[in-house]
Amino acid sequence: MSAKQFKAFKQKASRFFMQDRYLYRRPTKGNILILVVDDPQEKRRIIAEMHIHTGHRKVRSTYEKIKIKWFWHGMYRMIKEMIRVCPTCQEFDSIRPVERSIPAAPLQPMMKIHLDSQYMPKDKGCQYLMEARCRSIGWLEVKPMRRLSANGMRTFFQEITYRFGMIVFAVIDGGPEMADMIRPIIADAGVKTISISPYNPKANGPARAKVMEYRQQLARRTDKANAFNIRKEELQPGDLVLVYNVKRSNDLLRTVKMQARWDGPYRIAYRAPITLAYHLKSLDGIDLRTTFPADRIKAFYKDESGWWTSDLDPWLLSSSKGEDTEEEGDAFDTTEHDAYSVPVTRQTKARQRRQEH
Repeated sequence: MSAKQFKAFKQKASRFFMQDRYLYRRPTKGNILILVVDDPQEKRRIIAEMHIHTGHRKVRSTYEKIKIKWFWHGMYRMIKEMIRVCPTCQEFDSIRPVERSIPAAPLQPMMKIHLDSQYMPKDKGCQYLMEARCRSIGWLEVKPMRRLSANGMRTFFQEITYRFGMIVFAVIDGGPEMADMIRPIIADAGVKTISISPYNPKANGPARAKVMEYRQQLARRTDKANAFNIRKEELQPGDLVLVYNVKRSNDLLRTVKMQARWDGPYRIAYRAPITLAYHLKSLDGIDLRTTFPADRIKAFYKDESGWWTSDLDPWLLSSSKGEDTEEEGDAFDTTEHDAYSVPVTRQTKARQRRQEH
């Protein structure tokens, strides 16, 4: 070891000291001693307790709390890997990943149209709007209707065809009124139908967008607010994914809002080449009838390292099942873990006082 290396080693070693047979690191702020942890199981226990009992916080928040009292090399990387596969965090995460938009090639006017129906407040007996918008120039055709019927949709589609010529592509969503009524009408005319996923207005944007919505879309693009939510790795067939529960996000009832935001996991069967919608199947191999857009699914990270499913953590398994016994509560007693333990809770202190009396 050279003199320069010895000087660097001595300077680094001066940050640590021994006390009561434990190795501590000198704090940079405050007077709290930072315990050096080298046991892998103890590292797991500290991360699990601080993550669960603080409300399943994110990586940065959990790391800031742990580093106040403990230290080991690779702490942030270990916390990130452990929280990434946490089942509860994956099911209740509020962030929906997005994929980069792929623009479509320009077409001739009225060669490709987007069809949609909208509900509106009742006026002069009409409470529905049947819309058709050109993909290339944005020309809008609207017809008010008293009710959605097959005859009314057929008349509306024939008027567009007689006025502008033969249509090549017609884009419709997966709603029941569009799939059951207008699909046979389009098929009889020999027009190719492109079906998109339900609850996906972005894919059928030309049928819904207005001037103010265009301005909002341009503002969001220039703001780069979604830059951190763009999916970094493309999803491939066979990957495990979770599906965003749209009905749960729209329904704010007390019995619904406490449910998980994501359902699953499911497995990707394939991705449609034109609509770019994902076709999923259950873990048993049963295909799901509904297709899903990119912003409704996210990757599910399987706990391959056994962070949260190990038999060495009975207190963690019992807490996930909702059990609360006297023996499991003693697992958090500071007398068992000594200097490695987390801060003592009020419940533990009350239990100790009852045992003394």
